[in-house]
Amino acid sequence: MSLERPPGALVPSRRYAGFWIRGVASIIDDVLLTIGSLGLTYFTLFLIFSILRPAPTFGEAFTGGFIQTINLAAMVALSIPYYVLFHWKYGATPGKLILKIRVIRDIDDGSLSLGRSTARLFAQIPSIATFGAGYLMAAWNPKKQGIHDLIAGTVSIRLDSEFGNRG
Repeated sequence: MSLERPPGALVPSRRYAGFWIRGVASIIDDVLLTIGSLGLTYFTLFLIFSILRPAPTFGEAFTGGFIQTINLAAMVALSIPYYVLFHWKYGATPGKLILKIRVIRDIDDGSLSLGRSTARLFAQIPSIATFGAGYLMAAWNPKKQGIHDLIAGTVSIRLDSEFGNRG
């Protein structure tokens, strides 16, 4: 007996996580990543300053553009493993865990593989490229899916629902 369902079929026992709760989870994740990237940025700048001594003082050593470039690199370096690994290992990022949201495969309620987790992250590019419209569509989609969910075949569910408490 297969657990697979036809694409697009709603599952009555699921309580889909909607746009707003996922937005709050995203803000929590953004705060955590910002703190981490700032720490990594300052650490990197300290290493560069300690090794190269490009100026007499730390304050004079770097331009704003250089600091922003290092910070962008730190954000990317942290964000990719953060989203991929948390969704793969736990089915949720820390922001989603706090709000009791889990990302599962739509077709059979299974956990995300490393490949599907990676695909889901990079499938967010169309949402970003359309100025957020791909995220906003989760507000109207019956399963609360954004473009990245549709591409990756995933849904976000609330764990405080009957479905989430089954096991």
